[in-house]
Order: sequence, then structure tokens, then C-alpha cells
Amino acid sequence: MIRIRFGLTPVHDIQPWGGDTPSLSWFSLTDGWYDIEADGRHLFRHPADGTSVDYYVVRLWEDVLDALPQALEPVPA
Repeated sequence: MIRIRFGLTPVHDIQPWGGDTPSLSWFSLTDGWYDIEADGRHLFRHPADGTSVDYYVVRLWEDVLDALPQALEPVPA
């Protein structure tokens, strides 16, 4: 089984982007953490302290969508 766990940073803790006119975009609002567990093993954890990936959660979603067509191809006999 594969399990993806994630959490989002509270909005009041997210720093706006942009020089003179900082703003929050939908992308910046996905700031958070994620961890992928497959068959009881944690992937993408920091080896020294076991922390999860601290990054924009939407990037994980975009990567999964990019890999999906190849992952759904049948395996040759």
C-alpha cells in the first residue's frame, strides 16, 4: 500500500512573494510538508533526523500527474 501524508503551513505563517507588491498566489498557499510511505517504508525522509519533505505540496501533485501516463502503461510480458 502507498500512503501520502501531507500538511499545509497556516496562512498567517506564509510569507508573501514579490518585491514592491508582495502577494500570495495559489502556489505559495501550498507551502507545507509531505511524506510518502510504501509498504511500511518512509520515502523522501531526511536520513539524519527523519523529518518529512518541507516543500510546496502542489509540486508533489504535479510530479505525480507528470509520471501517471508512464505508470499506467502495461508491463510487457
